[in-house]
Amino acid sequence: MQTTFGTGQATGESTDLAFTDPLTGLGNHRRFFDKVDRLISDRADDPAPFTVGILDLDGFKPINDLFGHKAGDEILIQVAMRLRASMDSHSTVCRIGADEYAFLYPMVFSEEAAAEKSRTLIEILSAPYDVGERTARLSASVGCSMFYSGDETTEILVSKAETALYHAKRSGRGRVVVYSREMEEAAKRVTRIEQALRRA
Repeated sequence: MQTTFGTGQATGESTDLAFTDPLTGLGNHRRFFDKVDRLISDRADDPAPFTVGILDLDGFKPINDLFGHKAGDEILIQVAMRLRASMDSHSTVCRIGADEYAFLYPMVFSEEAAAEKSRTLIEILSAPYDVGERTARLSASVGCSMFYSGDETTEILVSKAETALYHAKRSGRGRVVVYSREMEEAAKRVTRIEQALRRA
């Protein structure tokens, strides 16, 4: 997604704003998709694997209700700071939803390494958060997908990571699920059954 803008500082600033989450200062979903698109095109000739992940805070809504939205925003900013500090120079983290963050690990090549990195992020986020006089605790769930071939688009990778996240959330708090071929087969089976039922 390459857009050509005119010259001039004001345009550059508005372009940056279009790609930035105003609350945390991280990139937003547009920035994330742009980063993954670029990496896919960089690796078009030699599709080395990489990892895309989506992290969702567990139990954030009750904290928001209990402490109020201002405190909720403060926690989201602290989460963003912790995630940003945990990224190496190759990696990216963006905020793509209310309490959802996405990360890109260009140098993580295996499902085992993706799961391990994700568990580290969950650990980093589980330390207490200061909210005025009180402290709050959070956990997070993560879904990851691996890029293996040039046929995969950013949309497909994000969709697979979302499916993995859904499985992680269903199996309890603080879990990591990496999208697998088995999950793909299971999803296809469900689709085939639904189609058969519709035809019947």
